[in-house]
Amino acid sequence: MVREVLTRHGVPLVPPSGPIWQRFPAPHKLTAELAAELYSGCGLALHHIELLTGRPAATVGDLLHATGIPLRPAGGRSPFMRRWRAGLATK
Repeated sequence: MVREVLTRHGVPLVPPSGPIWQRFPAPHKLTAELAAELYSGCGLALHHIELLTGRPAATVGDLLHATGIPLRPAGGRSPFMRRWRAGLATK
C-alpha cells in the first residue's frame, strides 16, 4: 500500500542505510495529498513519513495540521505498526 502511494506521487525509493541527511541531500517535495495518504490512508507515523521523504516529522505534522487532518495522540503505535506486528504474530 505504501509503495503504491510513493509510486503514484513520484517519490523514489531510497536505500535505508546511512543518516537521513546522506540519504536525502534534497528532501522530496511533500504535498498535503502525499502526507494525508501516507498518514491517514496507510496509517504511517510522522517519523515513518520522515524516513520515506527526508522531511522532518515536525514539518509533516505541521502540514497535516494546517490541512485540517487531526493528529493521533502521542504514545501509541501507529495503525501501520499495529497491522505489521499482527501479521508477524501470525507467522
